[in-house]
Amino acid sequence: MKIRYKLSKNSIMVRLAAVILLAILLQSLFAVGVIMYSQVSNTLVNYAYNAFSQTVTNRKNLLQSIMINRWSFIEYDRTKISADYQRLLSNEEQDYSANVLDFLSESVNSLMDMMVKTDTTGAFIILNDGADAANLSTLYLRKENYLSTLSEVSDLTMVRGPSEISKQHKIILTNTWSYGITLTEDNVAILENPFLATTLTDNSAYWGYWHISSDISNPRSSTITYSVPIMNELNEPVGIIGVEISEQYLYSQLPANELASTGSYGYIGAHLEQGALIPLINNGTLQQLVSPVGQSIPLVSLSAQHDNFDPVKIVYGGKQDIAIYFEEIRLYASNSPFNENSLFLVGMVDIANITSLANNLNDMLVLMVIVSLSLGLIIAILFARNFAKPIIALNHEILNFNLDASKKFRRTKLIEIDDLSTAIEDLNYNILNSAYKTDKILDLLNLNIGSFEYIQGNDYVTLSQTLKKMFKFPSIDEHTITMPKTEFCNFIGDLKAQKEIEFEDIYLSLTDADTWFKIIEVEQNNSLLGVIIDVSEEVLELRTLNYERDHDALTGIFNRGAFDRKSRSIFEAGSIKCSAFVMFDLDNLKYINDTFGHEMGDLYIQTTAQYLDKRTSAHIIVARMGGDEFYMFMHGFDTETEILNIVKGIYTELDNNPLILPDNSKFTISISGGIAYYGTHSIDYDELMKFSDFAMYIGKKSLKGQLKIFDRAIYDSQEVTLTKHEELNKILDNEIIDYLFKPIVSTTDGSIFGYEALMKPRSTIIDSPSKLLELSAQQDKLGKIEQFTFFKTLSLYAKYADYFNGAKLFINSIPNESLSDLEYDELQKEYSEYLQHIVIKIIKSDLELTTSFAHKVDKLKSWSSFIATDNYYSDEGIDLTMLKQGVYLVKVNQLIYSHILEDDIKQEMLRTFIEFCKSNNIKILAEEVKDKEEFEYLITHGIDYIQGFYVSPPLEKPTFDNTDIKRQIDDLLHR
Repeated sequence: MKIRYKLSKNSIMVRLAAVILLAILLQSLFAVGVIMYSQVSNTLVNYAYNAFSQTVTNRKNLLQSIMINRWSFIEYDRTKISADYQRLLSNEEQDYSANVLDFLSESVNSLMDMMVKTDTTGAFIILNDGADAANLSTLYLRKENYLSTLSEVSDLTMVRGPSEISKQHKIILTNTWSYGITLTEDNVAILENPFLATTLTDNSAYWGYWHISSDISNPRSSTITYSVPIMNELNEPVGIIGVEISEQYLYSQLPANELASTGSYGYIGAHLEQGALIPLINNGTLQQLVSPVGQSIPLVSLSAQHDNFDPVKIVYGGKQDIAIYFEEIRLYASNSPFNENSLFLVGMVDIANITSLANNLNDMLVLMVIVSLSLGLIIAILFARNFAKPIIALNHEILNFNLDASKKFRRTKLIEIDDLSTAIEDLNYNILNSAYKTDKILDLLNLNIGSFEYIQGNDYVTLSQTLKKMFKFPSIDEHTITMPKTEFCNFIGDLKAQKEIEFEDIYLSLTDADTWFKIIEVEQNNSLLGVIIDVSEEVLELRTLNYERDHDALTGIFNRGAFDRKSRSIFEAGSIKCSAFVMFDLDNLKYINDTFGHEMGDLYIQTTAQYLDKRTSAHIIVARMGGDEFYMFMHGFDTETEILNIVKGIYTELDNNPLILPDNSKFTISISGGIAYYGTHSIDYDELMKFSDFAMYIGKKSLKGQLKIFDRAIYDSQEVTLTKHEELNKILDNEIIDYLFKPIVSTTDGSIFGYEALMKPRSTIIDSPSKLLELSAQQDKLGKIEQFTFFKTLSLYAKYADYFNGAKLFINSIPNESLSDLEYDELQKEYSEYLQHIVIKIIKSDLELTTSFAHKVDKLKSWSSFIATDNYYSDEGIDLTMLKQGVYLVKVNQLIYSHILEDDIKQEMLRTFIEFCKSNNIKILAEEVKDKEEFEYLITHGIDYIQGFYVSPPLEKPTFDNTDIKRQIDDLLHR
């Protein structure tokens, strides 16, 4: 047998496993604690920061060396260009413009040589021969590709300069070319500062000036320039010569991935100003987002060990922590005029990259604990399983054994457990012996009473000997008192399918048409006890009594009581389609009695009853109400015409079959009749009976022997009726119905449990929900009311969802009405997130339906919605109907607790009802609580929820302030 293990917290297996697992957990936590105490994580972080800073320092040193020793190595070129200038342009008598063109043309090869020597991307000459730095004579050359090596002039492009030189040397003009150059505030310093330096020092080594500005061809990009002055024969500056390093070329020297393989933002150039870094040059969209040029980056030291680091919160899609390290690039000598001009190389990486080693260590520690616990759990389970296996096997054997006097249980080799097994064996023998004695007594008394018991979890049912004899189960021998659960359930199911409708809990035998059994079942703890009693004699006696009770002694047809009971039952069950009440009154009975005697009068009545009873069917009930009056209830027809034709057929048959009187004369049977149609004239049972009686009375009063259809014009004001019906159509067509919200509070803490949606027509004619429902029923428009109620209240819930804050919405559903599948699907699609918060309130009679209500219940359960019933005010409400349909909440009518302190019967009734609901997990809501006395009594006696005017009147919005109610409940519960 395969052993099943129950993982209960109190099982042996779980407790053993828990002890082992706890030991492993403590050991793992101790190991983690030691590692954390040693601060390995901090050491790894410090190492990562040091590695990051050293990388930035090394890159700064390399870049600084390139800038000083290569890119700015143009002193020879400055001297040569100055000599060329003095040779060609110092003579004022010569044509300056022509000489400038010659000077610049001769300088092309010099600039190209300078670019090759310095390994820069561009070179330029700018002469200070314009007004206010505008339209200066210029020759500005660049490599066509910053990665190319210059081998000839055709590899150059001209950014600024005379087009004649371009043609002469076959140099390509750029898209943004212009003849001269106009210096702006952004780049005028490349001319002014070298000029200034010549006035401050005679040492030409200090005249050079580094500058970062926007690219003159592409303002969205930046360039670095180094410029020195061109001197005339008077040793005065007349222009500048310089080199350019493009942004792309610069960043080819600054690989971002050397800072980190991932999470690196690369390098930027910046200067330091008032404790903040001001970016001067960056590259790429990411750098432009995290460090825009010109916007300061405030510096905050990360820790005492990392003074140059700055974690900065910068918005880039979200918030990111960025670590910054910067080093100054020293480009000028200490006695240079520009030695205070700072340029810093700034490295930026994601702090998560810096701390990744430490984080990985922490993750490994967590993983170690998880793996340790997982392995420990497996070991603990295997050990506990092996230890508990014989005990669990014995437990299963005890729980599932069939009662047998010779039963012996397996031994576990554990003394205490084996002693317990022996005690159970003895108890088993004693129970069987007692059961045999009880069956023997019942057999001696000749009582056909059998019993059975099923304990939850067992796969068998225990039977009494008497029950075995009553049904002679072929699969059970005489020594066995148990039966497989499945076989017994099939037997009980087949027997219950033979239910006699007229008797409660009585079923017809499966093998004998004259034998009946009564089944009584009681659920107790985890077992089901049942008794099956042979009640054949009682059933036959009851049927005889019931027949005499329900039938008229003279005619043999139903009497008033049976007619009323059966008609009401069909009427209240709903789905009666086209129906009608017909009232007949036999004419001329007094004449027959007076003329021919009462025996002939009785024959007159009997003959009439026979013709009426011929119409009795599944859709027609006929009864004698007493004297000369007969009633007929016709239901389930398709049309009123069909009903009317049947009734007219009765009149025709009576006319064609006269009564033969003692003198052999023929006497035509005459009856006056009145008919009222269900739906057409009313949907109320008593009203329809009254209307049919009224119609019969009108017909008999005017002319005997005719059928009269109920006429509302005679019974009531036709004008008022039409007005009401028109108003109803207006209300439904224009949806002029409001809903108020009646708060429902919890009695435990005063919290708002929900709101009941109350219908309020905006009409002075139909000014109450009851009138609206009554008229809707008359016009067969209750389905539209049901549809409107669901969609409108759920739309209001969605509208006021913030006010509801998860509270329930109580919807008053109309009995016997259900939405279509299409409408249910539309509700689910539009309001799916709110359906779990609705409570559908129905009346008790609706619980018994099997079609529309069952469909409604299935939909509610699929939505995780709740069902509530209302108006339980007597013991009649305490039954299993609520349990069968999964009722969540019951509303208790105010009648049961009004003046309850003075009424012991009401107190006992309420107490019994509360106990029933509590035992079956059904919540209780007290409605219409009007005063403090009722309020306090209900709270202290177990009611779950309360509503009524004492709590709050209906509100236009679900905005009930429950502060005062909460205080009252709190004071009451803590007295």
